[in-house]
Amino acid sequence: MALADEGNGLVFTGAGGGAVEMRYLSKRLQKLAASADIAKNVTAYSLRHSYGTKMAAAGVPLLDLARIMGTSVAMIERHYGHYCPERGAAHVRRVFGEEVSLDMQS
Repeated sequence: MALADEGNGLVFTGAGGGAVEMRYLSKRLQKLAASADIAKNVTAYSLRHSYGTKMAAAGVPLLDLARIMGTSVAMIERHYGHYCPERGAAHVRRVFGEEVSLDMQS
């Protein structure tokens, strides 16, 4: 199994250059998780979700994240937009300045 080149749309390729079987990838991920003493069930989906979550929380623009992950902005907003808590506040500060309080209790 190897990292694929950017042109074919695959993340990993098998020995022949084609797509890796999901069953093989799942078994490989479980072995790697076990060797790292990770007790959770590690899947390709959980790794993808962790990646998207960390990227959104780090402030990567959602349009860029959608392009990186090969999906729509709507899907990224639906699944990862809430992990970017600074997003709305950053826009308010950019427009109105740092002195604006977002505290609704006062």
